Amino acid sequence: MANNVGPSEYGSFAYAFILITYSAYIVFGTNQSIVKHFPLSKKENEKNYFFKHGIYVTGLGLLLLFLAFVLSPDEKINALIVLISSNKLIIELSVTFCRVQEKVARINILYFCNTIPLLIFYFHFDTTSMLNFFMIWSYSTTIAALVGLIFIFSIFLKQKINLFLFENVRREHFMKTFFSGLSLAIIGFSTPFFASFDKLILSYINYDSANLGLMQFADNLAAIIALGFGSLTFILTPSMIKNLNEGVISKSEFIKQGYLIYGSATIIIILLIILIYPIFLSIFPDYKILYPLIIQTLTRLSISALFMLNILVMVRSLEIIQIKSIVKSLCIFICLLILNILFFQSNYYFYAVPLCGLLSTVSLHLFLIRDNKIMDQR
Repeated sequence: MANNVGPSEYGSFAYAFILITYSAYIVFGTNQSIVKHFPLSKKENEKNYFFKHGIYVTGLGLLLLFLAFVLSPDEKINALIVLISSNKLIIELSVTFCRVQEKVARINILYFCNTIPLLIFYFHFDTTSMLNFFMIWSYSTTIAALVGLIFIFSIFLKQKINLFLFENVRREHFMKTFFSGLSLAIIGFSTPFFASFDKLILSYINYDSANLGLMQFADNLAAIIALGFGSLTFILTPSMIKNLNEGVISKSEFIKQGYLIYGSATIIIILLIILIYPIFLSIFPDYKILYPLIIQTLTRLSISALFMLNILVMVRSLEIIQIKSIVKSLCIFICLLILNILFFQSNYYFYAVPLCGLLSTVSLHLFLIRDNKIMDQR
């Protein structure tokens, strides 16, 4: 696709990729909240409540996306952004339900139902423009969303959950879960923010679309590279929360082993990128992106490694303390970004701007490690 349209057109649609990423947070962290609270629930009716809560809040998110579509300019790309975002909300809700029930096979089926049709549609339909790409992406996410709805419906049938029995949803349970999810959403929102907000700003100030396309393509590749780690931790998180709560593994040992694994894997991945880069250039001759690819990969892997600290936060319910650390890192990120734009010429943005996200993510690691040490001393 990148070869078909070239860096300039690819860059002109960078904002669409970013908006679709950010749309996941329109459900106020519901999925994260369910992952946190579900493993700790013992009674069947409490577990069933989380399924209903997920449906209610995701439904609200879909309604908000529909309102955004109604109020947005009448452009085809806006309709596609809303459709893809809506499908992804349904997919992620279904994935969350499968996660807490440890149905790994269903999670894989959901993701395959998105990626395989996308690949088939890519070769079958015209893909000489980015608009056409978003069109076929909407087709594939619709297929996956329909499969996700089937999985959700099967859970409700098996558990004999009455979605419309509102008296089973106590106000205090709803408020606790909602505000817990909201805190986790703020925490989760920081991760794509560090990786992509710089490109959204560059798009807003009409930065050279070709360079922006190179940077966005590098970030998309880095996201794919980091996806393997994310998928593994994604599945293991509920059991990790349970083990830490029950004292099966100590917090310090968990952090030590995690950083050792992530550090070793990061070094290997960066070396592999350098080694295969000549092959990459032979396939994508217009995309000379070794520098931004390495920086974005380091940023994305650093973001993935935050899952260790995020799990400790969930176990110890330190979301407010973590939000304070995130705000500090976001301030560092925004200050670095503003300094780059104000004091560097635009031809240096390609090299300087990607460093903002990396340095800010590293600072967040340091802040969170310090916060956990302070809590251990109390």
